[in-house]
Amino acid sequence: MYLPASWLRESADPRAVPVEDRAPATKTEIALRLIDEVRTEGEWTGAVIGEAEYLVGADFREALTARGLTAQDGQEARVAEALRRFEWMKNPLGLDHFEGRAWHGWHHHVGLVFTAYGFLCDEAATPDAPPFPSPVHPPV
Repeated sequence: MYLPASWLRESADPRAVPVEDRAPATKTEIALRLIDEVRTEGEWTGAVIGEAEYLVGADFREALTARGLTAQDGQEARVAEALRRFEWMKNPLGLDHFEGRAWHGWHHHVGLVFTAYGFLCDEAATPDAPPFPSPVHPPV
């Protein structure tokens, strides 16, 4: 988590942040540390999809190259994937089927849709599972 130094100085209880995370670090340093942590949990090779502010710095790209990774601009890839998954949640999972007027009802409905989505994502992560289905569009 990126915390401005002013927050640590002005916070009522800076002990809420572990001592090892109180040292100043740039967003790039934090990103590289997180990438290294994720890679220790399992083999991960390939591309890192990131925002432009990370990818413009040569030091970040060089650090990725040293780790055997490449960088991709995440804006287009993320937007396309987010739209595909949103359409999938909206149509087959019924995200847009709620017609109530109360916050609690809407919250319950969205919670169920996201639970189903999480279940299906987990199922798709198994080796013998089919890939995410394409969004189902009703005939025009």
